Amino acid sequence: MIVRTKLHIPHVRRDLVARPRLIHMLNEGMKVKLTHISAQAGYGKTTALSEWAKQCGALVAWISLDIRDNDYIQFWSGVTASIQETIPSFGAVVCSFLEKGLWASLEHAIPALLNDLDRLTSELAIVLDDYHFIENPDIHHSLTYFLERLPSHIHLYMASRAELAIPTARLMAKGDCNQITMQDLRFLLDEGHVFFQDTTDLGLTSEQVAELHHQTEGWISGLELAAISLKHSANIAESIHQFNGRQHHISDYLLEEVFRHQSEDMRSFLMATSILSRMNQSLCQAVTGQMDSQHYLERLTQLNLFIIPLDDQRNWYRYHHLFSDFLQRMGSRTNPDKWVQAHRDAACWLEGYGLDEDAMEHFLAGKHYADAVRLIEKNLHVLVQSHSMALIRWVSALPENSFAEKPMVELFYISVLMGVRNWEAALLRIEQAQPRFQALKVRLTDVEWNQAMGNLYFFSAVASYMQKDLVKTSEYYELVEQYMPEGSFFQTMRRHQYHGYDHFVDFLAYINDLHAADAFLSRWAIALGKKTNYPFAGLFLAAYSKLLYEWNRLEEAELYASQALGRKDTQPYVRISFKSPLAHLGFSKSSGNQTGLQSCSRN
Repeated sequence: MIVRTKLHIPHVRRDLVARPRLIHMLNEGMKVKLTHISAQAGYGKTTALSEWAKQCGALVAWISLDIRDNDYIQFWSGVTASIQETIPSFGAVVCSFLEKGLWASLEHAIPALLNDLDRLTSELAIVLDDYHFIENPDIHHSLTYFLERLPSHIHLYMASRAELAIPTARLMAKGDCNQITMQDLRFLLDEGHVFFQDTTDLGLTSEQVAELHHQTEGWISGLELAAISLKHSANIAESIHQFNGRQHHISDYLLEEVFRHQSEDMRSFLMATSILSRMNQSLCQAVTGQMDSQHYLERLTQLNLFIIPLDDQRNWYRYHHLFSDFLQRMGSRTNPDKWVQAHRDAACWLEGYGLDEDAMEHFLAGKHYADAVRLIEKNLHVLVQSHSMALIRWVSALPENSFAEKPMVELFYISVLMGVRNWEAALLRIEQAQPRFQALKVRLTDVEWNQAMGNLYFFSAVASYMQKDLVKTSEYYELVEQYMPEGSFFQTMRRHQYHGYDHFVDFLAYINDLHAADAFLSRWAIALGKKTNYPFAGLFLAAYSKLLYEWNRLEEAELYASQALGRKDTQPYVRISFKSPLAHLGFSKSSGNQTGLQSCSRN
């Protein structure tokens, strides 16, 4: 689910310092493919982009990224949704691929998105704010592909605290990359003068402004913090002299000064709500118990106290990241029990509104592991289908004993590790799970325990196959037959993904030992082929058909090819397995889902 407030261009304050030089630099981005705005927290990246977006005159799609977007499907779903916010009819084909799961998306979603963008008749700017939250290599690779083929009337703006993890040298060589750095974002001295003159009533002298500008090096948040702090100073000149040292020391000092001058009720409200990445009156009320939470939000806005409205109606807000980080450190240190409870209250509110992913983050942050496991179990099927990276991150954050008696959670975790091809981690989890599953025999029913062991042995077979150990694979399949002869959900769900499908389609080339392949396939293609509803049996039959063709046993090859294509439990994957080698092997589909072999002979 996409949180709609992430797609809104953040509210721009009316008393902003006009920055025509920076706006001009951002306008230059409409002449190139990529504009990268790079600086640490507090340099006004989001504010500059928001101001520019609302006056540039072009269509702008905006998404504010966070850690939950570090998932391929979630990321590109969010990007597509941001465009749909501006162009409602956009992206139906893209969404259909994203809904089919990771591997269908990897192959088809980005080309479909590029095609849809190419059909747009107006210029469009796509803004990805806070891209530093994205670490997933699949996203970086797909974004590189996306940028290289971006239509000339589409422009990507990316704001980040770090250098981009995508190659930009080629774009820069072509003049297609517009770089805006910390030096471009920092206030010049004359902008500092305007800031103190137009947005404060401090009456600072030119020398005092110059000293503050020097101490903060034009760091916008530092100047804002100084302005708030100086309002409470009995000796402005002396206070200014204390603003020295590195920026994080300045920020800690100034933030503490700002925080200290708030009322006790306001300090309590700030610390409790700082855990929220986005907040409204109702959510704030849930974590603070304050019935007049809207009053606090409006008061903070009036004070310009590092709170950002996320919509023009001022229903949703967020804190400036710098302020939020400070408040969270303060809250966790001063009242840890209340801090933990605030996370649980936030999680319960979010779950009540169907925002389970957001709720999960708070259950984990507050170390409410039983609730976290419960929420994972509640959403297992959905999580595995569309949010693989999120599930890996969540289960990795859980203590081992929190789901020791939850074999389905463990099995889903293993399936996801295989889905993202992390074979080493999957093997380790399989080895660790075997003694735990054995210990569960006294707690589970026979049916439950057999299902758990059968699925575990099934994953062991897949892992052995990926290591090209067909003897071990066969041994594990024997155990699968012993515990789970009719198969399970895991053999149906995304079977072409976590099986290393691309390797299995080209079984003979992957194993590269026809005699070993013959010993394995002659047994399991026949054994599994006899089952009427056993997912993946068709791919065994298809692979065996190709092997028989290699031996020039054409009649037998045709028989097994017909069986593979005639099965209903593995369509359309069996057809795909024959697609690429059809011409080479001489297979041709005839009526009734049968195959025929063209007259040919093998040398």
